Amino acid sequence: MTDQQTVNSGKIPAIVVAAYNRPDALVRLLGTLAQAAYPEEPVTLVISIDKSDTDAVATAARAFDWRFGPKRIIEHPENLGLREHILACGDLSLEYGGVIVLEDDLLVSPAFYRYTMDAQDSYRDDPRIAGISLYCHTLVPYLARPFSPVPDLGDVFFIQFASSWGQAWSATQWSAFRQWYGDGKGVSKDDPLPDSVIAWPDSSWLKRFIKYMVESDRYFVFPRVSLTTNTGEPGTHFLSTTLMFQVPLAREGTPFRFQSLDSAVAVYDAHFEILPDRLNRLTGRLRGYDYAVDVHGSKDLSKVAAEYVLTTRRSNTARMGFGLRMKPEVANVIYGIEGEDLILCRRDANLKPPSDHLLFEEFCAKYMPRTAIRFVIRVVFRKLWRSIAGDPK
Repeated sequence: MTDQQTVNSGKIPAIVVAAYNRPDALVRLLGTLAQAAYPEEPVTLVISIDKSDTDAVATAARAFDWRFGPKRIIEHPENLGLREHILACGDLSLEYGGVIVLEDDLLVSPAFYRYTMDAQDSYRDDPRIAGISLYCHTLVPYLARPFSPVPDLGDVFFIQFASSWGQAWSATQWSAFRQWYGDGKGVSKDDPLPDSVIAWPDSSWLKRFIKYMVESDRYFVFPRVSLTTNTGEPGTHFLSTTLMFQVPLAREGTPFRFQSLDSAVAVYDAHFEILPDRLNRLTGRLRGYDYAVDVHGSKDLSKVAAEYVLTTRRSNTARMGFGLRMKPEVANVIYGIEGEDLILCRRDANLKPPSDHLLFEEFCAKYMPRTAIRFVIRVVFRKLWRSIAGDPK
């Protein structure tokens, strides 16, 4: 269809592709968009192109045949940079009533659009929902540590962490963020965010959105099976190709069960730690304690208000101790697995870093080898650890 602009009520959100200087990645993403399922009503596709030193991206955008509704191409005359470009893409929600924003290094499931429509319909009237993620995290993104939410009756979970690998906003959700953001609110070292997030470059729109969610007590909805995957293309996020954040995609026809925020158990803070009141629904072992959850051992405890902390850090004054033989980690508390790897102790105790074997597991997860040299290092570390642990294998 010809390039044109249209406005709808938000029931049919526009698809907004944020492109920069990767024409091959853009073509690949557009190819998966062409294979997805859409409603009978026209769906607008907007390809927003930030200024770069190549015309190949715009050429690829013009050549793409979008058969499901209007196609609009925005070529920014000046380079906006990642933060301002994504903010401009989000602003289009005010024009179209809602948007699905996809960076060009993503691929989508055939079911991505139906999932988004159903999720927005389910949470449209809840002001605590700041947006809808199409991506499912299997790693804590700033720690590269494995993450899996506790099971409950829904096909989604909630995190006080925004999505940047496929996300949807209604005009109402985006307007609330824009009102908070004002002329450009920043992030400081004193904010109650993960230290690694605070350290992200100033070009990050994501850390500002996370701060907004923490300050306003809002959450993003995440699917348990992903509707997008990150191809790990070199670019703003990655210096070289990485497979670390690729995840399986949901297939078309999969039904989704959307639980309310109040009824869900899988609700997490900005550190990817389950909320204590939700953990208390699964076990009575910690009831009566004012505690924070620090399973990853990465929270700045000076910013924690609770008297106690459930943590993988070490202390000689633990009130309770659990092993780490079950996944997710809090299942060890739920089922009373004996051990000392996960403890409940006072927040102001003299806490030491997590055990060496936990740090080794994190090392292996974070530094996934891609060269022969790294592979050799991995094997040496594994043999060394097994020797220390007394494992003959």
